[in-house]
Amino acid sequence: MSLLKCANWADDRRLSESIAFIFDDGNANRQYFQRAFDVCKRSRFGNPYHFGSLTFADDKMILPLQAADFIAYEVGKVCTDAKHDRRRFRGSLQHLLQSVPVNCTIATEELLLGLANRVEHIGSLSDQQPGLA
Repeated sequence: MSLLKCANWADDRRLSESIAFIFDDGNANRQYFQRAFDVCKRSRFGNPYHFGSLTFADDKMILPLQAADFIAYEVGKVCTDAKHDRRRFRGSLQHLLQSVPVNCTIATEELLLGLANRVEHIGSLSDQQPGLA
């Protein structure tokens, strides 16, 4: 879903450049990133021109991946808090949000399952009929 959010972000800002997506090379779910990228690129829900390339690289060598790890860590803390019905605003996340414009939401498990099912359905349709997605 974050792939589509990136494409939507680019649309909102009227950007015409393609986006080079880079994920950590050591991620055990690498094949799922590739599948999601392929589905999003063919989907009518995202502008296919924004889906440039998908690369996997060492997060110790690529600074933006280190930043993404930090953000993922902070979001993970928020999600863990929400799961345990804690409502605290961590200082580290507060400083980050004050310096970077963001638009984020904590999704419910039901919403995520529904989105995953929809993406899977779109993927199966596009596999059957490549021009349909």
